[in-house]
Amino acid sequence: MFRTSFKAVVVAAAVLAAGTLTACQPVKLGAAATVGDQRITISQLESVVEDWRREYAGNPDAAQLQQQLQQQGQQVPFDPDSPVRSALFQLIEIRVWDQVAREKGITVGRGQIDELIARNGGERAINASLLAGSLPVRYSRDFVRSNIIVRTVAQQQGVAVDAQATVDQQQQEQALRRLQETYLRAAGTLKIKINPRYGSYDPRRAGMTPAVHTLSKNGSDIG
Repeated sequence: MFRTSFKAVVVAAAVLAAGTLTACQPVKLGAAATVGDQRITISQLESVVEDWRREYAGNPDAAQLQQQLQQQGQQVPFDPDSPVRSALFQLIEIRVWDQVAREKGITVGRGQIDELIARNGGERAINASLLAGSLPVRYSRDFVRSNIIVRTVAQQQGVAVDAQATVDQQQQEQALRRLQETYLRAAGTLKIKINPRYGSYDPRRAGMTPAVHTLSKNGSDIG
């Protein structure tokens, strides 16, 4: 399943770094997050999670895949205790990798998406992967496009993405650092802000830190 190699590359790149880039900044009222000039509203996020819950419940493949990945030690979904945080994380990741593609001049055509879907078990397998990660199937092509972007950039940076490849560990770590720097530049350009109720955005620590619940006048727009 190509999902595994995609997550392994992204997580490995994040784990290599030390320190944080967390900044508590205000987001607009009613927003779950702002990513560049795009706004993910709370109502949109709730709709995404509602669709995911319904589709996940009706897709035994997704639950089985999720269990398999967890048994392999993978953190799927992003936050097992919060479908909302998991969905928000995935939505942000899609947008960050889209920004990476813009900066690197990478275009992904419909044919490439169709080919990758066909090579990896078809729509049934892709949908199971997506649902296992807490997004509804309407994001399946966005999900596949992100996978193509990640693998393309990783290969450009010299990352060995084939699980069967013989890897020089030092070279792999250097390549992963280059990949992470590319990701961090794109994330920085987008000036990502998260509603505090969902945590805070920290790309050096795998994306989002947990929410810290405190009393405030307005939990929706104060960082």
